Amino acid sequence: MTTLIIQDGDKKREINYSELSDDFIEKRIEEYETKHGKIFQEFYNGFDCGEASMDELTDLLDWESLVEERKARMEKAVYERT
Repeated sequence: MTTLIIQDGDKKREINYSELSDDFIEKRIEEYETKHGKIFQEFYNGFDCGEASMDELTDLLDWESLVEERKARMEKAVYERT
């Protein structure tokens, strides 16, 4: 189970990725790919924490969690079929 907690001042947002639908995860990943013009691994490889905005850092964390959740579900599906 992947959970991301984003704290911005007094605001706190918690996302439990295991509760999201497959369709929602795919849609969000596609939105990030469109927004940044690349797939996650390309974005991650070029990411510079020292130069990134808070928005870019939040995108990275959310996007990475979405990709990891999708990967875990795919691995689980393969395992359950065997």
